[in-house]
Amino acid sequence: MPKSFRTSRTLAVTVAVSLLGVSTTVLLAAAGGPSAKAAAAPGATVRASVPDEQNGPESDGRGYQQELSADGTAVAFTSRAQLDNLRNWVGDATFQAVYVRDLARNRTVMISRGQFVRPAPPSYPPITPPPTTTTAVIKYGADRPLDLSARGAQPTGEPELDFGETAPDGASYQPTISADGRYVAFVTEATNILEADDDEDHDILICDRDPDGDGDFDENKDDGERDYRYLKVTEPVLTGVEFPTRIDEVSKPRISDDASRIVWQDEVYTGDSTSSRAKTAVLRTVPGGPVTEPAEAQLVDGLFPGARRLYEQIDPDVSGDGRYIVFAGLYSVPDPESDGSHDVYAIVRNEAGTRTNVRVDLDVDLSPVSENHDVLTSHPAISGDGTELAFTAEAVNFEGPLRQPNVYVVRLDGRAAPVDSVIVSRDNTGALMNGSSPALSADGRFVAFVTDALGAHDGVDAAETRSCLRWNNTTYAGAPMLDLAGVPPHEDARDIRTTCQVVVRDLATDRERLQAEQKRLPGTLASNGVGECGESGSCAGNDDSTPFSGVPSPSLSLDGSAVAFDSNATNLVPDETDDNEATDVFVRTFRPELRADPDPLDFGDVIVDETFAQTVRFDHVGIGPLVVDSVQITGDDAASFVLGATTCVGEGIVLQQAGSCLVSVEFAPTEEGERSAVLHVVLPDEREFTVDLRGTGTLEPTTPDPDDPSGPARFAAGPDPLDFGERLPLSTGPRSTVTVVNRGGSPMTVGTVTVEPPVARAHFTVAANTCTAPLPAGGSCTVSVAFSPQQTTDLTGALQFMDDTPGAPHLVGLRGSGTEPAIELSPAVSPPGRVITVTGTGFAPGHRMVTTVPGAVQTGPVTVAADGTFRGGLLILSKATIGSFPVIAKVADAVTVNAQKQLLIVTPTVSPADFVVRG
Repeated sequence: MPKSFRTSRTLAVTVAVSLLGVSTTVLLAAAGGPSAKAAAAPGATVRASVPDEQNGPESDGRGYQQELSADGTAVAFTSRAQLDNLRNWVGDATFQAVYVRDLARNRTVMISRGQFVRPAPPSYPPITPPPTTTTAVIKYGADRPLDLSARGAQPTGEPELDFGETAPDGASYQPTISADGRYVAFVTEATNILEADDDEDHDILICDRDPDGDGDFDENKDDGERDYRYLKVTEPVLTGVEFPTRIDEVSKPRISDDASRIVWQDEVYTGDSTSSRAKTAVLRTVPGGPVTEPAEAQLVDGLFPGARRLYEQIDPDVSGDGRYIVFAGLYSVPDPESDGSHDVYAIVRNEAGTRTNVRVDLDVDLSPVSENHDVLTSHPAISGDGTELAFTAEAVNFEGPLRQPNVYVVRLDGRAAPVDSVIVSRDNTGALMNGSSPALSADGRFVAFVTDALGAHDGVDAAETRSCLRWNNTTYAGAPMLDLAGVPPHEDARDIRTTCQVVVRDLATDRERLQAEQKRLPGTLASNGVGECGESGSCAGNDDSTPFSGVPSPSLSLDGSAVAFDSNATNLVPDETDDNEATDVFVRTFRPELRADPDPLDFGDVIVDETFAQTVRFDHVGIGPLVVDSVQITGDDAASFVLGATTCVGEGIVLQQAGSCLVSVEFAPTEEGERSAVLHVVLPDEREFTVDLRGTGTLEPTTPDPDDPSGPARFAAGPDPLDFGERLPLSTGPRSTVTVVNRGGSPMTVGTVTVEPPVARAHFTVAANTCTAPLPAGGSCTVSVAFSPQQTTDLTGALQFMDDTPGAPHLVGLRGSGTEPAIELSPAVSPPGRVITVTGTGFAPGHRMVTTVPGAVQTGPVTVAADGTFRGGLLILSKATIGSFPVIAKVADAVTVNAQKQLLIVTPTVSPADFVVRG
C-alpha cells in the first residue's frame, strides 16, 4: 500500500490544529502600503459567533468550523464559550460545543445540549483478559457487546438517568446544517445527549430544531427546555470477539440541503496503518417528510473506470438533492509506461447508492489534472444538482514551505460527460494566482475560495505580508522543485503574498464575458475590512480569512447572496471593537444596487397632447441576485408621465452581476409648462432607487434644426402592451402583431428586434419581422409574436427595438398567462383494491400525463385532449398504506405543469355503512 493519504494531505491540518491561535504563517519582505482605493461590491458583514440576542460584541470564546444554511438564515459553528443560557455550563476553556446563529430570528442557540445526567460508572477491579488467538473481525452494525476487557464483574440492569436539560458532558464539533436550518448534524463525544450514545467515542448525531414541523424553530417545552429531537447516525466499527474494541473515528459530516442524505469520513485503524473511507446514510424515506431514524450506513463506492484499487477517501461532500457524493481519493491506476501501476490522487463523483462513478479532477483540456500522487487534489465541493464541482490542485512537494494551490471548477452535463473546466483562481488581469478551499452555491452559479494574492478582488489590498497558504509540515521545506504536468509550474510572482482573503466569483458572468471576448471583472471581496481605506474604498481584512488551510472552506447560500467564513481579522464589522484575540465566524450578505442611466431622464419640449417615450437603463452594481418588486411613478405631475413596458419586473426575472434592465417612460403633457415626477424602482427589502423625470409641455413646435428642417424620426408602436390573454400551458395559439410607425420627418432604421429579458424567450418568440429596411417618414412595418406559456402563471416580457430615433431603445410590452391546471378525484375516499377516476382541466394539449400517489399505479396511458382535459384511472394497491396522500398529476415532459388533490385511503369495512351493530 502506498504512503498514507492522511499523511500526505492532512498532516498539515493536524499540525495546524495544534497551533490554533498561534501564527502559522510566514513573514515576507515588506512592500509598499495598500493600493489605490477601490469600490467593492455593496454588502454588510455580521459576526455570527456572538451570544444570544446580540448582533455586535464578540463572544468570550472563539467561533469556527462554520457552515451556512442554503437559505442564508442560519449559520452553524463550533465554540468553546457559553453563548446561550443553558444551565450547568462547565466553563472549561478546552470544551467545544455546537451552536446555530439564527440570523432571521436574531438568536444564538446551543445545539449539542445535554438531555440528562448519566450516573458515574462504579469502580471495578481490573482484570487481565485471557490470552486469545482469535482473529480480529471488523464488524459494522449495532448489535455488538461492549468492550469489557478493562472491567471485572458487571452489575445487571440499566442505571437510572436524571432527565433534565443540562450541559453536555463531552465536546461536540464539525457541524453541518440543512438548507432551511432545521436539521444540524455534528460529531460528539458527549454521552448525555442521546440515551443510545453512552460512550465517549466520536459519533455523529442529528438535531431536529422543529420536531412538530410547524416552522417555529427552537421552541420551548412547558418546562422551559428546548424542544429538540436527536437521532444517532453512526455505529462503531469493532474488532475482536470476546473483547471487542472500537477501531474507527468518524469526522467531517455533511448533510444534504434537503436533509435526505448524510455523508461522512470514517478512519479505521488496523494494526500499524489507517485508512479513511466515505460513508453515507439515507435520512428521509418520504420526500418532503421528516427525517427519521437513519438507515444503516453504507460505504460509498468510489472505483472510477480505469482505476485498479481505491486506497482512501476523504472530505466527502453531498449535492443538495442528496443524489450525488463527491470526495477526494487515493487510487492505484495502470502505468502507461509499464505493465505495473502507480498511485494517483483524484476527485470522484459517485451517484449515491450505485457504482456509477466519474472522475472529475479535470484540467482545462479535460484531461486529468493529477497523473501521479505528486499532484494533490483536495477540497472537493459540489453544487445542488451535482453538475458543478470544484476542487484544489497543487504540487505536494516544492521548494520552500509556501503553497501555490489552484482552484478548478468542472461542469458536467446530464449524462456525466464533462462540458468544460476552468481555473477560477486568477487575478483581476486574468493571471493565475494562489487559491484554495473552494465552495459552490447550490445553484452552481457562484464559487468562493481563499487566496493570498494581491490584485485578486475589487477591494483595497492589505500590505504584502504573511500568508495562510503554507505547508505546516517542515518535511516539505527544501524539497526539490518538481516539473509536474497538470498543474501550473511554480512561479516566483505567486510568492508575493498578503493576508488570506475570501473572494467570490460569478461563474456564469465569467463564462458569458469570456465568450463575448469582454474584459474579466474583478473578483468580489467577501472578507471586507472597514475604517482604514477611506469612504471610496473597501479594505481587505487585516488578518487571515480563513485562519489556515485546515479549517472548513467558506460556505455560500443557495443563490450566492451570502457567504460565511472563519476569520482572525479584527476589522470586518463596523463600529465594533474586536479584542478577543480569537477566530470568529462572519457572514457577508451582498446587497447589490442599481445605477440608472440617464439620470435625470429629461424629455425636453413636447407639444401638448402629443407623446414622447424614452427608456432608462438600470445597471446591476455588485454581485449576487437582485429582484425588482415594483416600478412606479410619483409626484405632483405624475399624471403627465406614463409608465410603459419594463424588463425589470416579471416572473423569473433576476438581475445578476453586470446585468441590466430597462424601464420605458412616456411624457404626455396635457397643458403647457414644466412638469416633473420621480420614477421609483422598489426591491423586496423595501430599498428603492429613483430617477428624476423632467419635461416641458409647449403649444408650438420647437424651432426646426436648420440642418434637418423636416425634423428627426420618431418611433411609435402598438398595441402596447401586446396582450395574449390566458392560454393552455405549452399550447401554440395564434400569433399577434405589433405595428411600428415612423411619425417623424426623417427616415428611421430599426436594427434588431428581440424579446427581453432572456427568461421571457421561453414563452414569447419573434415569429416574423418586416422591419428590416429603413422606414421613411410616415412608413410602417410589423413584427409578429408567438406565445406558448411554459408556466402556469402570469407572464410578462417586452419587445426591444434597437432603432436610431431619440429615446432608443424602445420597448413594447408583452403579457399573457398559462392556465392553472386542476384535477378531481372520484371517489376521493376509497379503500385499497379499488380504481379511482382522475379527471383534469387546464393541462397541455397532446401531452402525456403521469398520475401518481403512494401505493397506487396508473391503469393505462393518458393523453391530454385539445381542450386541455384528460380522464384516467388509478388502481389503489391492496397493500396500500391507510392515510391521506396527495394525488399528483403532471405533464410527463414538463414537470412544472401539474396539479394535486388529496386522496383518503381508508380501512375496508365488511358491513354496510348504515348497518349498526348493538350489544
